[in-house]
Amino acid sequence: MLHNLLATMQKRFVSEGGIKERMHQARTGYRQQQDSRLAELERAVPVLQRQLAQAQAEAALQTRHMVSHHLPEGSDGADGAAIFRKFLCART
Repeated sequence: MLHNLLATMQKRFVSEGGIKERMHQARTGYRQQQDSRLAELERAVPVLQRQLAQAQAEAALQTRHMVSHHLPEGSDGADGAAIFRKFLCART
């Protein structure tokens, strides 16, 4: 029985390696996962930057549109900030 256990452990050691080999394999695998995740995120950054720029442009356009609809007749919008604050207060 003990002989069978030793034989099994020897086979396992030969096929899987010792603790150092297994630790090295685990570290290497973890680092490879980190590297692939980092590369994935780096590929996503330009896409997210474009989406953010587009959303900001749309928000600015919407804001200008809302303010221009609430300007008094004959106003050039020079006091746009005050008008916009008044508009926001009226909506709440």
